[in-house]
Amino acid sequence: MSAEQTLWRHSWPHALRLRLLSMIVILVSLGCVICPLMIGWGSAKMEIGTGLQLLGLTILVFPGAVLAFSHSKWYVPYALMIWAITPEVRRVMDWSVDTYHPMSYISIAPLLVMCYGSLILIKEWRKLQRHVQHVFMLLVVVLVYGVALGLSAPFPALFALLNYAAPLLLLPYMHITKPNASEKRLWIQLYGLLAIGVSIYGIMQYIYAPAWDVFWMEHADMGSIGKPEPFEIRVFSTLNSPGPAASFLTGALFPMLVERKWRPLGWAGVLIVLAGLGLTLVRSSWLALIVMILVYACLSPLRKKVRLLSALFVIIMLMMIGAPLLPGSEGVTERVATLGDIESDHSYMERMDFARELVPLIKHDPLGRGLGTTGTGTKLANGGELGEFGVFDNGWGALLLTFGVPGTLVWTGCLLFLLWKSMQIRTGVEPTRTPYAMMSAAMIAAAIVTLMFENSLTGLTALYTWFYIGLGEHT
Repeated sequence: MSAEQTLWRHSWPHALRLRLLSMIVILVSLGCVICPLMIGWGSAKMEIGTGLQLLGLTILVFPGAVLAFSHSKWYVPYALMIWAITPEVRRVMDWSVDTYHPMSYISIAPLLVMCYGSLILIKEWRKLQRHVQHVFMLLVVVLVYGVALGLSAPFPALFALLNYAAPLLLLPYMHITKPNASEKRLWIQLYGLLAIGVSIYGIMQYIYAPAWDVFWMEHADMGSIGKPEPFEIRVFSTLNSPGPAASFLTGALFPMLVERKWRPLGWAGVLIVLAGLGLTLVRSSWLALIVMILVYACLSPLRKKVRLLSALFVIIMLMMIGAPLLPGSEGVTERVATLGDIESDHSYMERMDFARELVPLIKHDPLGRGLGTTGTGTKLANGGELGEFGVFDNGWGALLLTFGVPGTLVWTGCLLFLLWKSMQIRTGVEPTRTPYAMMSAAMIAAAIVTLMFENSLTGLTALYTWFYIGLGEHT
């Protein structure tokens, strides 16, 4: 056999794989072009509101698919942006057709964009470190368990599954793609820029009350977001309520406060985001932010400890002095004042009563009721109206009611394990922790504390938590 024949025989499997890969890329590319056209053609024959929803969904998701398939460094920033703007796009579309849709196709755009990133796991699973594989698979088993329990209401269970799983996918995605230092810094700075934009719009919303936001407030039947009038709105900016808005801003504000290199517009950007966060009136986010800074300071060298704690003190003083100077600041100052007399706070007492009511429910169902039991997904089984546990202001209770005691223990164990990994001292002559590892530890600690008030393992809070854990794990 000649040398050429031998070389051909050994190389043809590789050539075949390249040919198959090329065919797959071509088919996917054609699909990405043809599917939007088909959806657009079908939308033209639908009711105008449904057609607009599907068109909006396609426009939001299509770039995410392209970025994910090409393994672009812009995929993660784009996913963060889609989480931030999708609710506002939905409100503008509803307002434009003068029809309020309690369940909109556009709402799933962030979840779909995040799921595209999971496609890389199929091919690159072996690149994950062993401990990340174990953590990820344990949590997947718990999610499958939750789906099995919630099969009596399949659509709420599936929606809840996506809200847990989509943010979680950032952890293996970052391990596989291995972003370098410049990409990490770019992602954090772009997140900060997004938060500045969200805050600026939130301030405008507070002052001017845009027509599309007023339209949504009048139809959404949410008593906790204030009145649809200037200076009476409890700011939700481009998000769908004050809670997610505060979560998004908190996730961006923390790195801006602790490191100069992560401030895209310097202290001006920090003050803008602080103002936006203050107008949401979400005190649990303020508590989470304080926990993040304290944990980061404790893990930092002595010199940085003093600087961070001094900066935290100055920021608190500026907020206390500046809040009364804002137009219509009565709501902000009253909300802050309750922190000094928590027992007289109506919201706090309601949370405590709710926690006591959960105890017999959890005792009755120690193995859990399954995904779809709590949260906005309950709308899918109640004709667009929130179910019995649609509003659930206790994260630990939500975990116990959804996954039972076994599933909650697995979630807790995984978080504590990742916290321990983030706090490990790196080897060297003078052992130090990297800023990303310290940030990861601070985020995990804040997520555990925040579970007392909300479910920080789903939705936007989970998004930025897994985002920073992914950055810290890959160092």
